[in-house]
Amino acid sequence: MKQNLSWTKTQRQFGPGIGFNWLGFLGMGGHYAHPPTYYPLHDPCYPALDDSAGWKALLDELTRLRPGFLRFGIPADPHIDAQGKLFTNTVHLQRLERVAQWAAREDCTILLDTFLLPSRYEIPEPTDGSFQFEGMYQLAASDNRALAREFIAPFLHHIVRKRKLGAVKYFNPVNEPLCYGVYQTINNQPDAYVHYVAMYREIREALDAVNSPSIFPVAGAGISGYWERYALFCGARRNAHRWFLRKVRESRDAEIRRKRH
Repeated sequence: MKQNLSWTKTQRQFGPGIGFNWLGFLGMGGHYAHPPTYYPLHDPCYPALDDSAGWKALLDELTRLRPGFLRFGIPADPHIDAQGKLFTNTVHLQRLERVAQWAAREDCTILLDTFLLPSRYEIPEPTDGSFQFEGMYQLAASDNRALAREFIAPFLHHIVRKRKLGAVKYFNPVNEPLCYGVYQTINNQPDAYVHYVAMYREIREALDAVNSPSIFPVAGAGISGYWERYALFCGARRNAHRWFLRKVRESRDAEIRRKRH
């Protein structure tokens, strides 16, 4: 029997289909996490903002491929300084705007991913040199509430409400947390997974407070095998799922105790 594999724009729904990672920021200068020499971001990014022919070719090809989902990587540090001032006129946001405008026309959903937390909010490393880590790493936020209310909520509010980039519908704050060195605490104090879950709660509350309900975090490591090994490492020898649920409950109970005091 002959099958018709064509479809119209109005038929598309968010679901199974083609999607891409858009990670141009990995070639736009600076470095990824710590130490600075571990993962330099020196490869050139194409196309440049002033390359109109390059952008036309790229977006025309995207239109031909018709992806239903894009994960757009955007670095956190260029958008907030050490004093907490937000910057919203960066090359990264200009590139996002072009992609998001295309996505709105073509009914494509964007997940915005900062990959790392702003350095400003990291747990301070001990000055006595007691913290040692081989490889790439970043510490968790010392204050989840400050991270959510001072950076994430205003940043997303600017993108969705002020720039009106409606194709941006999802947000993820950390790429592959707890998988290798990214998102950890000193000697696991506080418990890194409980702290991670609490971060999402703070983000949700902060977004609701600025009336940005169209953006909501999505939890996900991206590489489930890492999470399974992490659960086993932490004592969940038979049922990683139950271990994760227990950690979620611990995070909730810790938040209840915090609010009572």
